Amino acid sequence: MRLAFVNPDLLDQPVDEALMPRELERFWHERAGPLAKSLYARIGITERVPFVLDQNSHPPQIHPQSSSVLRKMTEQVPGRTTMRTYGQHVLRFVATLTEDGHNLTTVEPGYLSQYRARRLASTTPQGKPLDPVSWNSEAAALKTMFDATVLLRLRPDNPTEHPALQWSFKGAAAS
Repeated sequence: MRLAFVNPDLLDQPVDEALMPRELERFWHERAGPLAKSLYARIGITERVPFVLDQNSHPPQIHPQSSSVLRKMTEQVPGRTTMRTYGQHVLRFVATLTEDGHNLTTVEPGYLSQYRARRLASTTPQGKPLDPVSWNSEAAALKTMFDATVLLRLRPDNPTEHPALQWSFKGAAAS
């Protein structure tokens, strides 16, 4: 799986004549491209909308469930930078979930507890343990992701809110 972001500005890029004849490209840039960008904007697809590509399919296909959840998250989360961070956290979780034979609709608090323990036992790319502030960022992303699954009616509850689940570090503030 790979995280990608919509880039409507690519619709404005010139194309090599070997791929698109000049007349067709002119038509695209004068008529079809602006219409496509307008339609994207009207349905809420902007540069901050991420989607997940399933790289096991040829050609890579959009993973519908994960992508719809990420799209719903953009309605809840302000800012493109936050969605880039949250998208990475969601992708890591969904990939682990898939490897473990689960899916978003069947996750239970016990699985989340195990996932949290695994993440806290892992190291960052710099070889350091995952710190509480970093975990809280990931925990917030996953809570928002499960809120989106509830809004999309994929599940009736948000398992990160289970009273027995110690999900985030209390008092761990951003430094």
